[in-house]
Amino acid sequence: MSPASALNFDLLPVIDSPQNFSEPLESKDSEHVGIISDIISTSSEDPMLGNISPCSGIGDYSPEDGDSDYRPNELLRQSSSESEDNNVTDGKRRRAKRGKANKECWISEANKNKRMKGDTYAGRRKTEEGKVVFDIPRRKRSVKPRCCHTENSKYFQCHKVTEESRQSNFNQYWNLTWEAKKVWIKKTVQCQSVARRKCNTINARRDNTYKYTLNTPEGQYTVCKQMYLHTFDLEEWTVHNWSRSVPHKVLTKNRNSTVKQQEEEGRKHLREFLNMLPKLESHYCRKSTTKLYLERNWNSKQSLYREYLNYLREKGKDDCRVSNFIFWEEFEAMNLSLFSPKKDECDVCCARRVGNLSEADYNIHILRKDKARQEKSSDKNMSDPSVKVFTFDLQAILLSPALNASALYYKTKLKVHNFTIFDLKTSDGYCFIWNECEGGVTADEFASILFYFLNNNIDDTVKHVIFWSDGCTNQNRNAILANALLLAAKQKSITITHKYLEKGHTQMECDSMHATIERKLKNREIYSPAQYVEICKTARLTKPYNVDYLQHTFFHKFSSMPYLNSIRPGKKAGETTVFDLRCIEYRSDGTIFYKKEHDEDFAQLTRRFKMPGLSDCMPLLYDSRLPIPR
Repeated sequence: MSPASALNFDLLPVIDSPQNFSEPLESKDSEHVGIISDIISTSSEDPMLGNISPCSGIGDYSPEDGDSDYRPNELLRQSSSESEDNNVTDGKRRRAKRGKANKECWISEANKNKRMKGDTYAGRRKTEEGKVVFDIPRRKRSVKPRCCHTENSKYFQCHKVTEESRQSNFNQYWNLTWEAKKVWIKKTVQCQSVARRKCNTINARRDNTYKYTLNTPEGQYTVCKQMYLHTFDLEEWTVHNWSRSVPHKVLTKNRNSTVKQQEEEGRKHLREFLNMLPKLESHYCRKSTTKLYLERNWNSKQSLYREYLNYLREKGKDDCRVSNFIFWEEFEAMNLSLFSPKKDECDVCCARRVGNLSEADYNIHILRKDKARQEKSSDKNMSDPSVKVFTFDLQAILLSPALNASALYYKTKLKVHNFTIFDLKTSDGYCFIWNECEGGVTADEFASILFYFLNNNIDDTVKHVIFWSDGCTNQNRNAILANALLLAAKQKSITITHKYLEKGHTQMECDSMHATIERKLKNREIYSPAQYVEICKTARLTKPYNVDYLQHTFFHKFSSMPYLNSIRPGKKAGETTVFDLRCIEYRSDGTIFYKKEHDEDFAQLTRRFKMPGLSDCMPLLYDSRLPIPR
């Protein structure tokens, strides 16, 4: 359909009756010249040892070494890293990035780190059910008693190694990563072939002999096996295996070093680009978030990524670009967001925060909010099949046509309204759509929709209908809507209870319908109001919404009904007003009751009004379609 034909409103499909579309590393003893300094100096000069580093934090593991309340979009997540999810930064709490694992808080990783450092840790085992548990206590590594060799020993020099040197060797060794530990063993234990055999047995078990050395400030001394193993608290076969095999991962040159350098260079330019972007703090969520939000210059992630590519192209740094994944990884690490939050703060809560409201009034406001939430939760959890509970609200104005063409920006667009009703028990959703040529947004329109809904969607088994909404006076808390609900209660022989949420805290389940429809509308072009029918109908795949497209002949003039002219309980100044009402109940006998607090008992409305009849008919609200205002 072309835009030209979309503006011919006479072509819109309308209906008379709505149809359903459906550490550290080195020893503190500066005089000590240990093997560790040799390793580090060698690794700084030799790229083949460039990966050796002391352990800090999590090291490498060596397997060879032995509603009731309504809370929209709430996500209940339990993690062992929960205490790390909220970090204190500049006095504010910062949430961990969603989707990123914090391995430092994993039980398995913590045990690996403790084992690598020689601390007490818990070994793991599998239960009969196949579950891995960490409940086997493992002792802490420590320097064991020295050997009994003296200066009379012909070959070993164990007596020259002091206890301080042994402890220094132990501390340095257990402060290394697994790969560095293997290099230490490789440099201090020499595996040699047996030089002389006392028998000519071919199948001799001993093929090699080992020479053990320890480093001291005076030099390197040959020690016995017991002295060596007891110094580091190691097992014999661990030392044998590590001295025979070369740890290729350490001694082999890192072939990916060039790639990593290029990636780091790319990340550097990416951070420069992100730092130059204009950012804003959240207007309403500064207390709960430290995110910075980009100005609304980009409507998608890809458009921002393309801007980044243009930035590199202009600087002549095309070879420094990073992938889309790295781009958004850095973006999230800098705690940025492309879109600002769509969250409004309650006026009363805001007034209290800036000191314009007393604590007593604020506490009353919060108490009323909690009461309303508890009441709605109680209604929602009722198991009585004869009671139906609904929430309803009007979605934000939709426009037609809705195109990306700049020429249409200043053109007049048709307003489209969507009134939604949500069943809290069955999760059924109902949409009533009309454009401004078919009706306005007065109390008569909303009363007509609710009256039609009650007559066509409530069967005879239902005896009580509960509506929840905000307390907008022109829309939900007025005599016109009261007349419609009173008439419906009389004709259907049911009880209708209309309850109101506290101002500023009116999130309801029907808001999820609005969010679902808005997601469906994203990046869609709308040429005519009727397109919203199909979009609303297909917005939810499971249990699609019931959609009715209305015309002007659907709406009735409930304001002409002579039943009630006011629902205010009080008559004098200072008495109860409409704004004090928290609940209104219309009963089938024509009586009306109200509550000023949700936890109070009902009081009868004593105003005089005409009793509605069973056959009362309402005149049409409009005789013809409405002109488009200039």
